[in-house]
Amino acid sequence: MKVKTISSLGGYSMACNYMIGTGVLALPIVFYSASITVSVLITLGVSLLSGLAAFWINETTARGWALMRLNQDFKEPDDQAIVDEAAAEGDEQQSEDRDLTDDEEQQLIPASNGNIYMDEELATPTATNTVLTPSDSPEADDEVAMTPDYYIPVQDVLQLPRLCTMFLGPVGFYIYQFCVIIYLFSTLWGYASVVASSLTSNFLWIPQHFGIAPNASCNEPCSYPSITEGPCVDIYLLFTLAFALISLILGMIEVSDQALLQMFFTAFRYIVMALMIATVGLAFFIAPFDEGSNQTRPYFYPQAPIKLTLDGLSKIVPGAVFSQVMHHSAPVLLQPVRNKKRLNLMFGATFGTAAVFYTSLAVICALFLGPKAHSLVSLNWATWDGKSWTSEGSRGIVASAIAQLIILFPAVSLISSSPLNAITLSLMLMELLPKRWVDGRYGFAIKYTCRVLAIVPPIIIAALIRCLTLIVQICGLTGFAICYFIPPALQIVSQRRIKQRFGDSAPATPYSGWHSHWIFPTIIMIVGAVFFVITAIGIVNSQLKDHNLPHFG
Repeated sequence: MKVKTISSLGGYSMACNYMIGTGVLALPIVFYSASITVSVLITLGVSLLSGLAAFWINETTARGWALMRLNQDFKEPDDQAIVDEAAAEGDEQQSEDRDLTDDEEQQLIPASNGNIYMDEELATPTATNTVLTPSDSPEADDEVAMTPDYYIPVQDVLQLPRLCTMFLGPVGFYIYQFCVIIYLFSTLWGYASVVASSLTSNFLWIPQHFGIAPNASCNEPCSYPSITEGPCVDIYLLFTLAFALISLILGMIEVSDQALLQMFFTAFRYIVMALMIATVGLAFFIAPFDEGSNQTRPYFYPQAPIKLTLDGLSKIVPGAVFSQVMHHSAPVLLQPVRNKKRLNLMFGATFGTAAVFYTSLAVICALFLGPKAHSLVSLNWATWDGKSWTSEGSRGIVASAIAQLIILFPAVSLISSSPLNAITLSLMLMELLPKRWVDGRYGFAIKYTCRVLAIVPPIIIAALIRCLTLIVQICGLTGFAICYFIPPALQIVSQRRIKQRFGDSAPATPYSGWHSHWIFPTIIMIVGAVFFVITAIGIVNSQLKDHNLPHFG
């Protein structure tokens, strides 16, 4: 089946939607608790480390393809279909993806060695990049006999489980599969619960307009009076069903076919975050959030410049890390991108813009809202009247529209993220099946069955268990392996494997740079271990505190 290609801008949009969700809305109260200076430094540091981990996935993928081409039985994916498709689209393709120049389009033509390159330097075989088969090599009897071919095709994808098998062995494969399946399943469960509870508490008037539960008042789902019955539960289940239908529809669409839709969702995210920053920024000079306070203009809650405590670190570390985890989906994102030269730029821009918006929104809201910030800060706009935060009086149409957009942010962002993560989870499930099944005559049915299995069970559990507490926190710990252990380990081992097979003089991949030195992945694994311990201690400390037992802080 042909894979529809996308521009690097389309890949950037989908990467943003994989990553930017409700995690950013939890940062303001965390920044206030942990001190703004410490929180900014940790968040920016996490953005840098997470971006490097994404770069290493690009490098490891290129090395994986180079090693696969050593296999005599390996059949190169037929990317000529992409050339035919691009030619058929004509002017429409050029207008849609203006970053593809005439020279780059020419590079889509197969090179003389049968491969198709996006990089001009690799398009024409030379003495330094010609790929020799073992039989053609003058050093066929030696261990080092050829030059690596780092081209990443668009017609096939090396998922992280396959890369783990190649470089980390069966143990690495099963460790990664365990972590990513647990992480994605708990993430999708949380998405369904947050969307349904958010719509239930903020848009209760929709079902009430049709006479459903006219006198109900539904807030936090953990506080619903009955587990199995009652108007709030009925409305919650109604919104859960609507979320399931939307997720199933979007989950059946291939990632590359969602490029335009995901660009819309990306624009929505950044517009809403910009509105939140702008409205709070103006409020500094209009009125304080708490009208009973003694603040003077500009209105803000004073803070200690630096407050380094275990309790604060145990909040900001997982908040910063989990809001920037998308590495499990990196292979799916990089596969359909036409111009592979821009993969590092694409992922770098994703983490760079996220870091700017994350820190800007969190700092400005932490200063203005202080301890009054909700765990989802978008809920603070429920009482915004266009100038100040008060529950009294009415607000104009423009202010009401802006407030509703902001309140809708969690639901809309998760509606766009959930199908993408479900597709990734389905691919992980398929990696557990025999390859002959996936590639066989029933492969199509297996693919979509796995997608249904990835979408429906987490939503069913969210419908039955609405209060997300300890289990989701514990499952979230697997995110450290996905971000800070697996990519660095793959980077170190794949570098060593390439040198073993192609010699110490083997050229670097097109995605290599200063960050490729072994010292950096080693540092990140150490930092990841420290972050894991801090987060685990924070979870234990929170449970001790909730049960009135001795605890830190």
